[in-house]
Amino acid sequence: MRQPSWKTPLILSVSLAVLGTAAYWLEYKKRPQQEAADTAKRKPFAIEDETKVTAVRIRGQGGEFQFKKSGTKWMIISPQAFPGDDGNIKTLISSISTLSSVDTIDLKDDPEEKRAALLQEYGLSPAERALKSSQYIEVEQEGAKTTRLTFGQPHPIGDKYFTLTEVNGSADTSRVLAIGKFFLAQIAKDLTYWRNKDLFSWDRFKVKKFNLQSRRGSFSAELKEGGWQLRRQGTSLSVEADSERVGNWLQMVANLKAKGFTGKVTPPAGVTPVLTIVAELNEQKTPFKLTWFESASRKTKDDKLETRQNFIQASGLQEVVEVETGSKTIIDKYMSDLRVPRLIPVAAKTKITKVTISGKSIGEPWVFSLNGKAWTSADASKDASKIEGLINEFSQSQIKEYKDSVMPGRDKAITITFDGATPADEIQYAFWIHSKILYAQNLKSKVTESLWLNDELKSLLPLGAEDWKVNSKK
Repeated sequence: MRQPSWKTPLILSVSLAVLGTAAYWLEYKKRPQQEAADTAKRKPFAIEDETKVTAVRIRGQGGEFQFKKSGTKWMIISPQAFPGDDGNIKTLISSISTLSSVDTIDLKDDPEEKRAALLQEYGLSPAERALKSSQYIEVEQEGAKTTRLTFGQPHPIGDKYFTLTEVNGSADTSRVLAIGKFFLAQIAKDLTYWRNKDLFSWDRFKVKKFNLQSRRGSFSAELKEGGWQLRRQGTSLSVEADSERVGNWLQMVANLKAKGFTGKVTPPAGVTPVLTIVAELNEQKTPFKLTWFESASRKTKDDKLETRQNFIQASGLQEVVEVETGSKTIIDKYMSDLRVPRLIPVAAKTKITKVTISGKSIGEPWVFSLNGKAWTSADASKDASKIEGLINEFSQSQIKEYKDSVMPGRDKAITITFDGATPADEIQYAFWIHSKILYAQNLKSKVTESLWLNDELKSLLPLGAEDWKVNSKK
């Protein structure tokens, strides 16, 4: 019996193994390496770690600028020294690190004379690159060479430009990269774009008192042990402020950003002061002061809309700055905008154990008590379950406006008294309707005023004797 031969299968197996290894090497080693090399050839800047970039110089339609990293922050050091806009400068660096040519023109095999002629044609000769009108980007990296990319003439085909790289001042004339025209927009920004537009660094939590004067009125706010208190100028009576609203407003003032920089210490001609803020801060002897200026209205080019320029002059600013027009509507507030919009503070809800409703329109007073978790009525015909919904709604934002006088119809009001464990817990309001508007008056306040309430509360209040009856359809 003839023994089987293993020679042929062995050769085939070895051949397959070699071919498989070669295919694997080609697919997973050689090809990625070649692709990476090809990609590198198309990139004018070899930036592996953007945090290692220490300086950037650019010259574009917006001017010539030099940025330098100081710690984790970016500074503008030319044409003047200013804090830089970290976000905008980092965005530029990110765009530079991913920049790639759409076409590469290989000149390494061309004779020196032809290469020089082509560079002249592309607007990239040494003399043209040295012109003050040339546009370029230069990047310095920690522990790496300095690379500059200079833009020459537009490419005759497509929206791209001929560019040339220089490493440590030595031009790489072996290749010319065609870079998309869109990238020039990245360096066409003006000084305002590159400057840090944050105006203030003070902490709103350190503000203990402030005064706001504008065409909407003048008032002051002071932080006391019980919270913020508001007082209209010319009066001695104060009202409670909404701490969250005051805090948000202070944060918006602190977060104001520049739209433009005038470079001048005085406001432009033709502007009028329309708002002043003076704030006292803990651990700061001199109050912070901000004055807001507004120009006269003017029509835009399309002759349809009117716009106003807004400028501010403030403590800590070396110059008058322009701010967005819309910022004024955020900062310019009525005193009522910072007041508590609720009839019952949220924290007081759980303290209420008794509610009394009285008034000529309902007859004898109605008394409701909290029995455990349920509300009960001394009069079985009254629906005590209405109380919980009333308290919940009163603790929501229900006040639309504050009127400086008691509106007509007060004599027909009902009074609702909310009691707790101590006399200090008592909350009392009068409610009435005049000209279809629901008003309330805080009977525990020393301020004489009427509160204009949301219409939705009308259906919740027992304004007549037949309301709140058990099984009533009302």
